[in-house]
Amino acid sequence: MAWYRTGTIALTNGSALVNGTGTAWVANALPGDILSVPGAVLEVKRIVSDTQLELVLPYGGATAAGVSYALVPTQGYVPTALQTMQQILSEFGDIWQAWHAGDLQGRGLVLKGAVAAVSDLPAEGNTAGDGYIVAGSSLHVWNGTAWAYAGEMVSTPELLALQADVRERAELVAAGVSTAQDAATRAESSATVSLATINIQPDLATGAASVAEEGVCTILAGGPDGLKRTTTFVKRSGTLVPVLDPLSGAEFDSLIRQRPGGAASNFVAADGTSIAGVTRDSFHARAFDVGGKLDGERLQKSKDPIDVRARDGSSAFKVRASGVVDAPSLRSVRALIGGTEASRGRSTVRPWGIGARDNTIGFLIGRDGARFGRANIDRMSARVARVRRLDQSIARAFPAEICHIIMYGQSLSRGERALVNGTTVLSTSQRFDSLMFVSGTQPDVYGDAAPYASFVPLIESARAGINQDLAGIANPGETPLSGCCDQIKAALLADGIAPADYPFQLLGSCAGRGGTALDGLADGTAPFARVLAQVTAAKALADAASKSYRVLAVPWLQGESGPYARNVYAIGLQQVLTALNTQIKAITGQAEDVLFPLYQTSGTSNVAAALAQADVADALANAFVAAPVYPLQTVLAPWFDGVHLSAAASRLIGAYIGRSLKQWALDGAGTNGLRATAVTLLSPRLIGVDLAVPGSRAVIDRSDTATGNPHRAAAGFELMSAGSVGIADVYMASPRRIHIRTTGDVPSGAYLLYGRIGGNVRDDSGDLDVAEVLGAHVPLDHYMQVFDHTFA
Repeated sequence: MAWYRTGTIALTNGSALVNGTGTAWVANALPGDILSVPGAVLEVKRIVSDTQLELVLPYGGATAAGVSYALVPTQGYVPTALQTMQQILSEFGDIWQAWHAGDLQGRGLVLKGAVAAVSDLPAEGNTAGDGYIVAGSSLHVWNGTAWAYAGEMVSTPELLALQADVRERAELVAAGVSTAQDAATRAESSATVSLATINIQPDLATGAASVAEEGVCTILAGGPDGLKRTTTFVKRSGTLVPVLDPLSGAEFDSLIRQRPGGAASNFVAADGTSIAGVTRDSFHARAFDVGGKLDGERLQKSKDPIDVRARDGSSAFKVRASGVVDAPSLRSVRALIGGTEASRGRSTVRPWGIGARDNTIGFLIGRDGARFGRANIDRMSARVARVRRLDQSIARAFPAEICHIIMYGQSLSRGERALVNGTTVLSTSQRFDSLMFVSGTQPDVYGDAAPYASFVPLIESARAGINQDLAGIANPGETPLSGCCDQIKAALLADGIAPADYPFQLLGSCAGRGGTALDGLADGTAPFARVLAQVTAAKALADAASKSYRVLAVPWLQGESGPYARNVYAIGLQQVLTALNTQIKAITGQAEDVLFPLYQTSGTSNVAAALAQADVADALANAFVAAPVYPLQTVLAPWFDGVHLSAAASRLIGAYIGRSLKQWALDGAGTNGLRATAVTLLSPRLIGVDLAVPGSRAVIDRSDTATGNPHRAAAGFELMSAGSVGIADVYMASPRRIHIRTTGDVPSGAYLLYGRIGGNVRDDSGDLDVAEVLGAHVPLDHYMQVFDHTFA
């Protein structure tokens, strides 16, 4: 805006007031403007009137009148903006009024309504510009003589896909790939098995019935190696034919040279697990989880590249000493693809890609061989680079030769009813080198004369004769201990750290009491004393063996029995954990705080406890939520009680606790899970939920999962208000934001709750982190924690 010079001013030495003659400062000046006069530059503090303003500092020059001046603006002018807005509203006010009245004929589109089919469009009484939505998405407009198709209405997910497409094209241009090449690649990929649009089916029969001829679906099925993994099928002659049969790397190389045509092949690791599958049209990978397939000693100490190889020894890709991923075989594959073009023609060689377990693209190699994305590989590369720095961290994370983990809480901490067919446990052998007391995982509730006499390998047991009064349970089964200890050691092994490399052992025991409220586990109670007795006994055994000893963690699994007020529970839990930490450290002499992984109680049992547990995780530096319970399978026959965990689920909650302990112990502060960080009312009928996501992205499961988590209405969200406003839709607006559309305006005082009835929001951490349960690898995705929000 131009400088304002109209009129003259009078200045008085020692005064901050400036008087004007012929001035109009209210509309043409703002606080912060610069008043420029001969020999001085002054800052305006406020506008008093059209003819008077006040300076920030008193004028220090000679008193003078009739002085020429200039007001120099330093910001935009609100009056000008208002005047411009008023002009726009005035010019278009008649159009707005016509639209509001539904009378825009001759001026543009008038949306009259929606019909199910074109045949339902009105034949009479139409005016040029009238529009109807047909079949939910197609827009048809009356052109004066007939209904004309005008295109598809773009929904929010479709718009997001278009935005992603624009970003991808921008990345290709930045990488030197022409948009013409990209367009050619896209044109040739029309018949490709698209990893982004794979049709998930629950089983072969359902897939065969629902997929059209030459259609593609994906099913979790067993391969020739006996392992279950996501497998793609195509329907041919009425039958689903698998297109991901595990073959060798040599067969893969041969297939690439003869594409298109031929059978499918699969990249496999040395242990026979699938890395990626190749069809005639696509390259599909379940996940780039190469941990455990790498040589631990070389990974830590060698500066040579680490090869990830197929079963026949051919290289899939390399990880350099710096952690950077190199993929020479992929470059050679691109060259092979390019070399086949001259003989086969441009239209016959289609693009192919490497995708992750959730069907996101890790690589996409086009016909010209120029497209190469690295998102998933980079995550693994960072993980490998970090392993090389673990030498100094392991001793700090696991600071003793014996590190004790004590499960504490009520019945779920003791594995009540966690039995296969009501009779047997799962973990009957020790996979690594973990320990327990000689009397078992629950050493002091059987009346044994010397329950702490020695250490033996940790195994689970359905031992009869338990003292129900002491233990609070009647049907001891698979405790979370084996899943927890195995997961810590397996995760270290996946990072290339074998048990022999860092000879610490994990000791596990249970000390809680089933069916017990929080105050029944506090300082001064029998279960609390049992924790201290186990610590004292373990330290004595370690001292006798000349081994160092620390208590690593006391996982907390309680809440179903109350208390049922959020603030009461939070205060009580902090007191219990603080007392445990103080008294355990006094016995062991350790400087390190005891870690407290918390499970988040099922909301149907006690939502107040679930919310309070998250509060405590925020309040205490050594407490964190390892996982909510709601996605886990509860017991089946003979109890079907909906509260206690199945044997597999008890091992799985242990694995979640073990994963979180490994992260926190090694990093000093690990992830606190998938959480809502902010809830915002974006518009009267649209709620935004921002997320802290440990993985690369959050997703919403739209069907039941293999771990027993059922699909919930509104993905587990509930909206409660004085009126009848409900939830119309829940969807991912971005990898870290959820949008919730409501059926009406969200009123003040409305209450949003997630997870009380379960939920379906998770991340993709399971692409890299898995737990071994019943011989299968179960993804350890983070499920969103239970939370609530009240709208002001």
